[in-house]
Amino acid sequence: MVKNYALIIGINNYQRLHSLRYAERDAELMREFLSKEAGFNRVFYFSDNSPEIIASDGSHQSTQPTYANLRSFLHDFFESPMMDVGDNFWFFFSGHGTRYAAQDYLMPSDANPRAIEATAIPICYVAERLRRCGADNVIVFLDACRDEGTKDISFGYECYQGMITIASCSPTEKSYEIEEIGHSSFTYALLEGLRIQGEGNCATVKRLSEYLRYRVPEVNLQYRRPRQTPYIIAEPVTKYNLILLLGEATLRDIAALKNEALTAEVEGQLELARQFWIRINIAAAGSDMDAIAAFSRIFSKINSVEQLPPVQNTSKSESGLRERQSSILRNRISRDDYKEISAFSPKKPGFRTDALIDQYEDKFIEAANDWDLERLYADLKEAKQKQPGTKNKKRLTSIEKLCLRGLLCGYSPEKIASVCHREHGGLRVELSKGLYRHVKVLTSQENKKLNDWRQIATWLEEAGYKEKPFPQPSDYYVERPPSESLCYETIVQPSALIRIKAPQKMGKTRLMNRIFDFTKVQAYQIVPLNLLMFDESLLTNLDKFLRSFCVNIAHQLHLPNQLDDYWDEMLGAGGSCTDYFEQYILPSIHQALVLGLDNVDHLFSYEEVAPSFFRLLRSWHEAGNRGEIWEKLRLVVAYSTREYVTLNINESPFNVGRVINLPEFDSNQLQDLAQRYGLDWDKTKINQLEDMVGGHPYLAEQAFDYSRNHPNTELAEVLRTAPTDEGLYQQHLRELWLKLQQNPALVAAMKEIVDTNKPVRVEDNQGFKLESLGLVRRLGNDVEPRCNLYRLYFREHL
Repeated sequence: MVKNYALIIGINNYQRLHSLRYAERDAELMREFLSKEAGFNRVFYFSDNSPEIIASDGSHQSTQPTYANLRSFLHDFFESPMMDVGDNFWFFFSGHGTRYAAQDYLMPSDANPRAIEATAIPICYVAERLRRCGADNVIVFLDACRDEGTKDISFGYECYQGMITIASCSPTEKSYEIEEIGHSSFTYALLEGLRIQGEGNCATVKRLSEYLRYRVPEVNLQYRRPRQTPYIIAEPVTKYNLILLLGEATLRDIAALKNEALTAEVEGQLELARQFWIRINIAAAGSDMDAIAAFSRIFSKINSVEQLPPVQNTSKSESGLRERQSSILRNRISRDDYKEISAFSPKKPGFRTDALIDQYEDKFIEAANDWDLERLYADLKEAKQKQPGTKNKKRLTSIEKLCLRGLLCGYSPEKIASVCHREHGGLRVELSKGLYRHVKVLTSQENKKLNDWRQIATWLEEAGYKEKPFPQPSDYYVERPPSESLCYETIVQPSALIRIKAPQKMGKTRLMNRIFDFTKVQAYQIVPLNLLMFDESLLTNLDKFLRSFCVNIAHQLHLPNQLDDYWDEMLGAGGSCTDYFEQYILPSIHQALVLGLDNVDHLFSYEEVAPSFFRLLRSWHEAGNRGEIWEKLRLVVAYSTREYVTLNINESPFNVGRVINLPEFDSNQLQDLAQRYGLDWDKTKINQLEDMVGGHPYLAEQAFDYSRNHPNTELAEVLRTAPTDEGLYQQHLRELWLKLQQNPALVAAMKEIVDTNKPVRVEDNQGFKLESLGLVRRLGNDVEPRCNLYRLYFREHL
């Protein structure tokens, strides 16, 4: 029976440090999750208000998080092993931490910042005690860099042997508490990730680390906090594929861990391989035949090591002996073993190879804050190709990328060597023969001598690679809870369907892109398709439309066009399209496929295509309940109006799945968006803008962009001319006027709406068309102008 224990510490109140607001709450919620949801056998909890621990002998232990209580518990409880290989021990600390004299320390409630060594607890001591528990999976969560001082290097940098350490922020960063959510951003994202269900869960170290590195910066951006990127170290690095939540492990997780186990076995790391196989067998409920065979194999190999002849040269070191024994073991591995390893090779379909290609991808990632890394990687690859002896080396190695990022962040080669567990002298030689030469070629410094590793960053800065990135669309994205979280929860479910519904220019495409960003972290395949690309010649012929649809999707997946092999007149266009997906497209990919269909309402008026196409979408969504292959397909559709296509209720995709009705921005979200545009607007200005354009995202963005680029123009003047042909919105308003002119009935309906100051009732179809244009909002069965801008403009122009 697997044992799961945890030690949770949360400290709000400090005697000599400023108090925290949410550390204790974070710890309490973590305790509840492990106890009630994750099914941990025992969770020890230390906080300002936690109950005493009653030992088996009846003695009582105080859980006030003081130095004496914590040291006493760590010493007494971990004095002898109480767990075994295959068991789990989690350590979570939420509070103050600091770095002193090249060591990381946890600060108890009575810690004295003037006497760190005497009153704080070194994490190396915590690590040493935790290793004594006997569990092979010890994971440490440190949400602890919350003090207000500045540091040369942040808390959580050290690597602890045999453990997985997840710190709330990277070196040079700090961890933040966020009042609006009542959490630190790290623990908020951590609990969110641990609760994800289904294929996209965070059951492994790698997936949890990917989720945290994506989600924590996103939360900080949303609530206007400085960047914070969690820092994850697994020792050894093969533990990145370790399964954290055995009950949530997928077949893909187990297969990846088998790859690590077999690799460790080949390399002679028999104890590590044994630990992996034990966890594999536990995840498979004790019935994995590969694991059972591996135990027998490893047992035989261990016996063969014990029978090895003694090393004749007694002057060799113990490490030399182990190296020789490992070499002999590798030579003794049978061909059958190698066949097994090949069977789980990451080169086989269904495996992500990025974990093995770049095992250091999470190291020194803060370099991306100031350097154009993507361009730099690409240009250095070309520089590498120009040098003798590198003709067949097509890309930078993972170690070269690691060293480059470390140097750009100001870390010495010695420090970089410690991070990647390399010998300093060897890495220095490797840099001299490799990366340093590539940089010299790129920056035209071939004839100059490199006297100091710091010159690398200087040369690259002079070459223009250090620059503040141009703001990306995501920098201006303001969340509208709970829309985003609902989408993230839904898209990881097999055969998911998400319907994003909102008027034009309300942010549907941006939300869809947000979903794409999230699914990239899950390693899903993504195909965005804007249905506006299909012209009338295709939309009046179902066969032509579906053929073009299939070709576009295959092209984005880099699959050759094989329509002729699957299109069958006897099956019809719909049957052939389904067959193409079922027999070709979906089997050709080995992850989930997220198909994003934007501007779906473009099809609504084409009766030759729309009903049949939408019936296909509904049938594909429901096919996931009947066949595993269709579980891969995740649909995201966005449209601006009510579907007025004639469909049987059981054939429509518009009454199933998750519907997301995007709302307008509220005042707080408008102020958030203004700050992202660099505007320090108070509530008065926000209210003035809101009185004119409401919470319309597009109209607000136009105002913010204009104000940023015209700082000398008063907002009052912008708003005065806004509803005129000379104002900020003249082009947008003119386009809407032209669309109305194409339908006299809509003109009459809109005139009736703007000429009165109260909601009015119009013909149903006209109301929905006006709503899809974004001109009106519904109030029950009545409608009114979406904002004062539209009322004022169309009152004058209709």
